[in-house]
Amino acid sequence: MIARLFYAGRQATNRVAVVGKPGAMILMSAVDAAARNKRNYLEAKSAFNRRDIDACMTFYSADHQMRSRQVGPGCEHIRAFLASMHETWSNLEIVAEHVVAEGEW
Repeated sequence: MIARLFYAGRQATNRVAVVGKPGAMILMSAVDAAARNKRNYLEAKSAFNRRDIDACMTFYSADHQMRSRQVGPGCEHIRAFLASMHETWSNLEIVAEHVVAEGEW
């Protein structure tokens, strides 16, 4: 999914276009997009904590690349990395105490 800011002249507007399925575009406010991004992030972490790697993987794009560890790009590498974390630390749980999104820092 790709989000793009719309510009009026040289000023960013408060609307973004979110591209999901090929050719589909949804207009939403930047605030709504940020809220959606935070919700998706937390849902992915919840799936990871439940050890539901399939559900967790739905939040990653096919060409996503992990930056926290040297693994190859793509879902197969991410899936292996996430599974290995549970194998290494059987009681591992991600706790997000504070989540920020676009424009909140």
